[in-house]
Amino acid sequence: MNIRHKIRSFFGFSRAQTNGFVGLIVLLSIILFSEPMYHTWISSRPNDFTNDSKKLDSLIAQWESAKLSESETESESKIQVERAALVILFEFDPNVITAQQLKTLGFSDRLARGLINYRTKGGKFRVKSDLKKLYGMDSTFFARLDPFIQLPEKVVLDKAIPLPKKDLAQFNLNQADTLLFQTVYGVGPVLAKRIVKYRERLGGFVNSAQLYEVYGLDSMVVSQILKRSFLPGTDSLKRLNINEADEKLLSSHPYFSKKIARAIVTYRFQHGNYRSVDDLRSVNLLDEKTMTKITPYLTVD
Repeated sequence: MNIRHKIRSFFGFSRAQTNGFVGLIVLLSIILFSEPMYHTWISSRPNDFTNDSKKLDSLIAQWESAKLSESETESESKIQVERAALVILFEFDPNVITAQQLKTLGFSDRLARGLINYRTKGGKFRVKSDLKKLYGMDSTFFARLDPFIQLPEKVVLDKAIPLPKKDLAQFNLNQADTLLFQTVYGVGPVLAKRIVKYRERLGGFVNSAQLYEVYGLDSMVVSQILKRSFLPGTDSLKRLNINEADEKLLSSHPYFSKKIARAIVTYRFQHGNYRSVDDLRSVNLLDEKTMTKITPYLTVD
């Protein structure tokens, strides 16, 4: 009441004008202070915008990931279609075909390289099924190539090539040179050198089954060699003295790994010379199978 009286006295307002003026002041105050009060009230509320923002970011990330995955899938499909379009099937002989032609047929780089390496080392494809022996050859891929392979299903001996006569003299398998091996049907210069080299590493053949250990010799060629040769026995074998041979010499033998050779030399150093070949059974790394194979090639004298 005191304030209204002062207003009336100062401005000379009537009672009604004074009441209107006070109401106007109150309204202006509400308008002036409403915005700061609103911001204060909003800031005091629990903040849910962070969680909403995280959810929104997560949804955006999922959408971008799905879009990227779809793009990658489309790219992979496009590449596969392009590769399939580049594959051209044609008749070919695996013994003369080039690496580039193999890729045109659909061979992978690794499979094409394996075929070329096999040929370089003296290998020869005689029948279609020989291609199945290539490492990495898929049965489905082979089935697609099968009608185009210019090889017989089975081995057919060419009558124009003279076969060894039955009355030809047999030769000593442990003494024959490369020229003598080449008189056997199916053995060329490369295979002949490989047989002699492996025989020298062994110290001589003990049994005919060891011919299958020579890389590139298939069962047909081994059969032809055995028809023309004989084994003289173990007296002519070249033997390793296990009391004198060092690790390098022992590991040069096909039946000894470097690890086994080291174990033999170490055992000899720790326990003294071996009294017999059977003493090698005390070396942990030597199993019975290896002992049986290696015994004819060892001595302690």
